[in-house]
Amino acid sequence: MECADEPCDAYEVEQTPQGFRSTLRAPSLLYKHIVGKRGDTRKKIEMETKTSISIPKPGQDGEIVITGQHRNGVISARTRIDVLLDTFRRKQPFTHFLAFFLNEVEVQEGFLRFQEEVLAKCSM
Repeated sequence: MECADEPCDAYEVEQTPQGFRSTLRAPSLLYKHIVGKRGDTRKKIEMETKTSISIPKPGQDGEIVITGQHRNGVISARTRIDVLLDTFRRKQPFTHFLAFFLNEVEVQEGFLRFQEEVLAKCSM
């Protein structure tokens, strides 16, 4: 999603009697990164975008809710939160390693079928 801090139609923003609202789900382990030390990150986003961000308590599952008077502010806050979440997801250590035997006949035949399908559909 290439939106930066500009209006982006990729986010679902609903109009409410109080203004605008957008929700997103995130693992509860990442909530602390949105809140920041002493709530600084959250307060900064709220202040700069003129929105209110509701985050479930640590350990609880639920949606992060962004509300504001202006649609652009809600979208901007949503974009900033998505960037934060993406940044911290990428910093997480790998937990699993997968290994596949690529010298198996079935795998090689499957790859060749896949290659033929892609070339048939995508070649000019």
